[in-house]
Amino acid sequence: MKDPRDKKTVDGCADLVAQVESTPLRKKPGRKPSGEKALTPAEKQKAYRDRRRDEKAAAEAAKAQGLPPTSSVLDLTTSFASLIR
Repeated sequence: MKDPRDKKTVDGCADLVAQVESTPLRKKPGRKPSGEKALTPAEKQKAYRDRRRDEKAAAEAAKAQGLPPTSSVLDLTTSFASLIR
């Protein structure tokens, strides 16, 4: 490492190392992971497929029992005829 009091010698590598060591590390932008660690993209995709599979199985079970379909997005209780009256 270059002596900081030595004004005659130029050491670019030592200056670069000193600069890197004195610079604080920057964190990546984005949300912090919930839980112990962030999920990998493959784990996220698997979790999504599992949720979709569970939703589909629940819808099929409700259909087999003869229950009316449900939706969290659409209002399926209002009929079109009652809507235009």
